[in-house]
Parts: sequence; structure tokens; C-alpha cells
Amino acid sequence: MAELVQIERIRKRDFNSRILEMDAGKKKAILPPQLPLELLSKKLEESVTIELAHQIPDCTSCGVCCAFALIVPITYSESESVPAYVDILLDDADEEIVIDRVLPRAENGRCANLEGELGGPIGCRIYNDRPSLCHDFDAGSDRCHEYRRMYGIEGQLSEEEAKVFREKLLSRPHPMVIEDVSIVSSGHVERMSISAEGEAEQTFGELLTIWCFLNDETPIEIHTFEYGKEKWFEGDLLGLTMDEARKRIEEQAGW
Repeated sequence: MAELVQIERIRKRDFNSRILEMDAGKKKAILPPQLPLELLSKKLEESVTIELAHQIPDCTSCGVCCAFALIVPITYSESESVPAYVDILLDDADEEIVIDRVLPRAENGRCANLEGELGGPIGCRIYNDRPSLCHDFDAGSDRCHEYRRMYGIEGQLSEEEAKVFREKLLSRPHPMVIEDVSIVSSGHVERMSISAEGEAEQTFGELLTIWCFLNDETPIEIHTFEYGKEKWFEGDLLGLTMDEARKRIEEQAGW
């Protein structure tokens, strides 16, 4: 017998309110970042704080990346192997239209799959099936070390060190990538068909539009599709360039 999957469904506005509340609580418990988080890479080979790059923390005695990220999107295929997830629903729609899917959070904001204490013995219940966002996060990366400083697990940088690293971060090129995605309703499509018995049947479909927001906050309308004919989550295009996003849409839509 297949294991039961726990699925929670929540409207996007209610989900956003929940995340804002968790974020406020998290900020009270951690230190402010010394370096701009939006410029810090999660990849070890892209390290700017090169002096720290050789220091690879032991994830089983840390866990702060799993506590910091309040939204961890998962794809359709990834959700097939996790024991629980949260479906985010389109606001103000007559039917339940799923526009995103994420890992559940505990009341304290930590990932619900995290077991143990931050900075002590800790582990992930779904480590082998963790989503790509978790899999792509490198221990020892710039972002890893900054999270550890914010949670007090690693010592703070000196003012001189922070200044040098900030200058390095600001001097290197920053590709324009998608930092936020919003799927919104854009109307309905109406169809009339005739059955083999000669009976007329009228059907309606929900049209949805994907808006992408680049890291300079520029909004771009990228794709309109009929719900049920194509499957898209808001998290599917995060971190991609616009060219990469358009290519993925072309491939998945079968253009």
C-alpha cells in the first residue's frame, strides 16, 4: 500500500500572511546580515569570500539553511516522493486552482522535515528526495557562511573583512534572473463541441498568465495558458534568465 501524502491547500493571500508572520518571528531571533544576501551565491565555485571557501561546514551540526528559507518550492515530479506538501491556490477563483507547491513549515518557521537542533545534531527526513532548491545549495558557499553568521553559529566578520567582501560582490557582474513569479487569472475560454450522439456540449476553461519579475523588479508577461491543459507552478521559473524561462516554456508547451 502506498504511503499517504499529507496535502494542505491554502489561498495565496493567506499563505503570504502566514509567511510574513513567520518572517517577523525569524528576524527577531537572528542577527542582520553583514553582506547583501541577494548578491551571495549558493554555489561554492562562485565564492567571493574565498578565504572561507575551504571551510566546509558539517551540515549535520548546522541546519540553518533549512530554517532560513521560508518558501521552498517543489515541482510536480518532486512532490511525488515527499510525505507532505502545501498547495498554493489562486485567490478569488470559483474552483481550486493550484499555482504553486511548497514544502510545509513547522510553527517556528523551520522546514517540517528538519529533525534536531540548529547548531547541534540535526538531519533531514527526506534528504535523498529533497527538492532541487535544497540539492543545489552548497555547504561552504557565500550564502551558507552568511546564514551561519546570522544564526550565531559562525563568528561575525570584522568591519574590514565585510567591507572588502561587499566591494567584491558589487564589482562583479550580476545576471538578470527571475526573482519572483506571479500566476494570475486572465479570463476564460469557451468551447462548444458536438458528441457522437449529436448533442451539443459547452465547456469553459480558466486562462492563467505567468508574470515574471527580474532582480531589478521589472515585470514581464511571459506566457498565457489554459489551466488543465498545461501545468505550471510559480516556482518553476525562479532563478532562470528570461531566455532560459522562454526555452523551458517552449519545451513544456510543445511549441
